[in-house]
Amino acid sequence: MKKYDCVLFDMDGTLVESESIYLQLWVEVLAKHGFQVEVDALAKMKGRDAQTNNQLIAEIIQNKAPVQALRKEREQLVNEAIDTGRIHLKKGMQELLTFLRTDGYNLGVATMSSKKRAEHILKSNGVRDYFAELVTVETVKHPKPAPDIYLNALKSPLFNEKTALALEDTTLGCQAALAAGIPVILISAAKKKLAQTFQCQDGFGVIDFLRQS
Repeated sequence: MKKYDCVLFDMDGTLVESESIYLQLWVEVLAKHGFQVEVDALAKMKGRDAQTNNQLIAEIIQNKAPVQALRKEREQLVNEAIDTGRIHLKKGMQELLTFLRTDGYNLGVATMSSKKRAEHILKSNGVRDYFAELVTVETVKHPKPAPDIYLNALKSPLFNEKTALALEDTTLGCQAALAAGIPVILISAAKKKLAQTFQCQDGFGVIDFLRQS
């Protein structure tokens, strides 16, 4: 009998290679409007919701007024990046999805991105049909590291915290899953010390983990 029968994927940075592109596009848009910002200064935006990141941008440029217009311009660039394949599945993820489907796991996405963007990314990468549930930022009151996104996912009869497993790429995401009572794998090529989490380098590592569970 399998220890886990359902898997909840974070999307950005876990399932797809997107975070570095998001940040680079912010740098480009800000530079176009006279704000010189290094990518490293935006690193804290990873894994956070749009509202929080808007506040961070306002703090960095010391001006709240243009943030919404800047975000709209940057969103257009993100959509172009999705349509041209710049935002693609991370290493081993297609193989992991195939393995999970073949083995009968229930799959879901729990992301701080909007439903519109999540649908766009998943469909453009040909993987939307793998996921029975898609839980997005519109459903939560408190963003990660609060457990809201995962607690909402657990409302589905397909998912149970006793047999669910979450996949994340950030400390914030891991904290959210653990706070909801869900075991979590941190997917990272770099060794990180994070209490109560498993760690795999990529999708292939998750397959090995599940085969041994």
